[in-house]
Amino acid sequence: GINAEYMGGLSQAAAKKAMGEMLISRALLSVPVFGVPALVMSLPFVVSYTKKRPAMALPLSTAALLVGFGFGLPAAIAVFPQTGSIAINKVESKYQNMLDGAKKPIDFVYYNKGL
Repeated sequence: GINAEYMGGLSQAAAKKAMGEMLISRALLSVPVFGVPALVMSLPFVVSYTKKRPAMALPLSTAALLVGFGFGLPAAIAVFPQTGSIAINKVESKYQNMLDGAKKPIDFVYYNKGL
């Protein structure tokens, strides 16, 4: 394979695949970020505690949010590897006949989707 940056980083097919993976991972991130605080704050003992001490609702909610981010962000980022690959026959035709340094046909193109 060859790194997509050697193609000038211009493969729209590789970019679309990377963007799709990034969008899925970001959508998955919303589950723990929104779900953990809602779940924690709806637990019966938390509800009764915050009714007795309303000033504790914000710190508890914030702590639950931090836990959601703390576990959710690494998990969401790990769903797809930072470096992905796409078969050469899936990229634009102008790149499909490229050869590597040993003059062999390239089977895969690798791209960095970032975090």
